Amino acid sequence: MERDGSQRPICMICNAKLSNSSLSLAKLKEHFLKLHGDGENKNTTLAEFKVKRARFDERATLPAFGFVPVNKPILTASSEVAYLIAKQGKPHTIGETLIRPAALKMANLILGTAAEGKLSQIPLSNDTISDKIECMSKDILAQVVADVISSPAKSSLQLDETTEGCNLRQLSVVLRCVKDNMIKRSVFIL
Repeated sequence: MERDGSQRPICMICNAKLSNSSLSLAKLKEHFLKLHGDGENKNTTLAEFKVKRARFDERATLPAFGFVPVNKPILTASSEVAYLIAKQGKPHTIGETLIRPAALKMANLILGTAAEGKLSQIPLSNDTISDKIECMSKDILAQVVADVISSPAKSSLQLDETTEGCNLRQLSVVLRCVKDNMIKRSVFIL
């Protein structure tokens, strides 16, 4: 058994992800006999399994079926656009309806159709932008919680209800804590 990035055990023969509870000897034996117990792998050693696994990894079946991983600059560009959309407080659909068409038009006029093709690969759908913004907010929350926990002094929390010009009620939260011998102030509008 090996483990993948999520630390779940993987069967080296069939590449199946197993639950952590299946690591008991009886359940591993049951898996092996049920799926691989035809006698073909009965006397196979761990080294032979590793050779089979390496051969399987070399075959790279996913690209053969058209699944190609998206390269880093495209994901970085998508994250940057999501950050700008969140910062402006615009609807998440603006990525598809305004930003993509404008960027494609500019790229075509200035850089040509090759650049337009590359820019069209950037994922800017409503769901993608929403997911990226949610990940950013979870990361910010985790950083703030870590700062509060690691603060050598007590933290202060202040809540206030505010209204803007259009009578929209908002809850503002001000958090103060000590970080690197400085008082750090974080403001959240909910």
